[in-house]
Amino acid sequence: MLWPGTPADPIQIIDVRDLANFTIDCLERKTTGIYNTVTPKGSFTMGNLLEDCRAVTMAEMNPIWVSEEFIADNELPISIWAPPNGEWVAVSLVSGERANAQGLTCRPTRETARGPETGTGSQSAGKMDGAAGLTQAAAQAGEGAFLKVVTVTEYRCFTP
Repeated sequence: MLWPGTPADPIQIIDVRDLANFTIDCLERKTTGIYNTVTPKGSFTMGNLLEDCRAVTMAEMNPIWVSEEFIADNELPISIWAPPNGEWVAVSLVSGERANAQGLTCRPTRETARGPETGTGSQSAGKMDGAAGLTQAAAQAGEGAFLKVVTVTEYRCFTP
């Protein structure tokens, strides 16, 4: 299996369940602002992602790490990885401190790799129990609010 870059290349991710819980919390508290919702910069690498995926799937595969040049020459679309140099150097070094200060928590990446279908209790916070994943309180708090996705790691929550 082809893997982009090197095992040491930094990446940042967010489990959609963590993003949903953070969004609901912001709506319930009527918190507004612009937040980078990602794992802490420098805390996760492509090698960590490979380790987590292998541990969860128990898959036996031989990773083949390919260079930025190989990816560009073959026009391979890679969404989770960006070259750790040049114009993309900052993509995986975004600060999520503002979101963390507002209560964003990121579950262990191995749990993200495992996914929700394993019954790991990832919804134990009780925030994802209503229609469209909202609690009644969140639905009421969010009345008239909307969420605008700006990039993969940044969103803006506005209330009129």
